Amino acid sequence: MWQNASTTALRQAMHLTVHDRPESFLAAAGLFLRRAEAENSVRHVVGPPTACEAFARTWLERTGQDHALRYRLRHLELARSPRRLAASGRMRELRADEHDLILDWQAAFIVEVGMPDDPESVRKKTLRRLEQGGFRVWDDDGVVAFAGYGSGGDTARMAPVYTPPRFRCRGYASALVAEISRELLEGGKRALFLTTDVANPTSHSIYQRIGYRPVAEHVHLALLAATT
Repeated sequence: MWQNASTTALRQAMHLTVHDRPESFLAAAGLFLRRAEAENSVRHVVGPPTACEAFARTWLERTGQDHALRYRLRHLELARSPRRLAASGRMRELRADEHDLILDWQAAFIVEVGMPDDPESVRKKTLRRLEQGGFRVWDDDGVVAFAGYGSGGDTARMAPVYTPPRFRCRGYASALVAEISRELLEGGKRALFLTTDVANPTSHSIYQRIGYRPVAEHVHLALLAATT
């Protein structure tokens, strides 16, 4: 996997995804490091914390480039019936005339969380998911929150989950995630996954109340310009 990840990083000239344990990938990293140094190709490193930090230390020693933590994410899993969370209103499917609203809210979500994704690319992905029916909304005399999910075999991943600021602190998104989770598990999914920012303990605690349990963490490190 290290070789696959390094080839991708060099081709894209900016992003390295680390999949293996430090002792596994560092032993095979010499060629990658020499090529990456020559091409000045790596800008970001994403993967398990220990592995990424080990790579970042080696990168600093070889290039003089330090790193900064962009975010630390925790992956959660649900494999049993979720707990119901009370909130005014109900979950429902979207109507066709609400697609533009979801596109606008998705754009607002990206700006708010500081995602590096290209807005046009995100818009296209959102449109495809809307066409596939991969969104649900919470309706409390109007749409007040939305959540999306992507399915793959007998599992699904929940993302994004968003409530506009004016509708927050009413439990809408929490209730929505719980109900979508119930729908997917009752529909035959074996396990569901979602990701939270470790810096946001509130969302993490809410998902644990629903029944999600932590299974892994990963970090996103930005490699900084070398100091003179």
